[in-house]
Amino acid sequence: MSVAKKGFTIVELSIATAFLSVLLITITLLTQQSVSIFRKGMTLKTVNSTGRDIIDSLTDTITSSPVAAFNSDFCTTYLPNVQNKDVCVNDAGTLLISSTRYGKISERVSANTYEPMSATAPLSGVFCTGSYSYFWNSGYALNIDDEYHSTFASDPTHLGPSLLKVSVTNLAGATTVYTPRLLRVFDPNRTACVASLKTTKDGSGNTLIHYENPCPANNTDSACSKSESGEPYQTIYLTGVPDEPIELLPETETNLVMYSLSTLSPSQSSNSNQALYNISFILGSAVGGVNVLVNSDNCAPPSSYNSNFDYCSVNKFNFSIRSVGSL
Repeated sequence: MSVAKKGFTIVELSIATAFLSVLLITITLLTQQSVSIFRKGMTLKTVNSTGRDIIDSLTDTITSSPVAAFNSDFCTTYLPNVQNKDVCVNDAGTLLISSTRYGKISERVSANTYEPMSATAPLSGVFCTGSYSYFWNSGYALNIDDEYHSTFASDPTHLGPSLLKVSVTNLAGATTVYTPRLLRVFDPNRTACVASLKTTKDGSGNTLIHYENPCPANNTDSACSKSESGEPYQTIYLTGVPDEPIELLPETETNLVMYSLSTLSPSQSSNSNQALYNISFILGSAVGGVNVLVNSDNCAPPSSYNSNFDYCSVNKFNFSIRSVGSL
């Protein structure tokens, strides 16, 4: 007597295989989404924690900076050899506190295509406290991953493509040239801000204040000797610096860069001269199509060509600091 052999039918095997495939696909998608959320969360955390570190550095520096009355005497102190100080006096010395360099840029929209942006972008800047100064190059100027190109413009109101560089000579005479992301340097004479004033012009293109940051003796940097119509404000020279400069945004795998840094004219007490600084800066990742001129403080959408959404984060920080004027 034969015994019938039992097994799965073709239909049953097909159903089981389909169910298993759906299950594996679902698990894969959930895993990918979980990894994506984790990467995005870590990126956001890095930007926020780094932003807080920058605020702490600025707070420590400003609260220990000397008292300064932002008036004509303030301008005379730091611009002793400049005849026309009206522009400095009229803006309460703001030009001796912070300065931003703008320029025309093109944004990459495909593998080999760049389109000019209608608005000028912040390329670099300086912020001076009277004790330490901060130098920065923006994500636009650094051309990280070649997302942006800056091109020299014939328009005299725009500067050239060069990155801001800082030449620092210490007390022993050793010189180091930095390409800052956000560099903190001892600068009690506000050399950083005074040097940037040579690009200040009126509406007709006439120079209001002209100051040449002097080139060191036997200098071999070709940019140092360039005229104002060439590529000004490319290198700022500081000598006799006792402290080692500190880069607050070192180039690491997180690759964070500044996109802007600005401050309003400080509100000042008439009795104590203590000043209240209102500062704003935008910090973000170098990847992900960050464009604060178009997308505000947002990353490019995932559908964009240059989007790297999981590794992209940008945040705007606004805060106030009071200078108590004690060194």
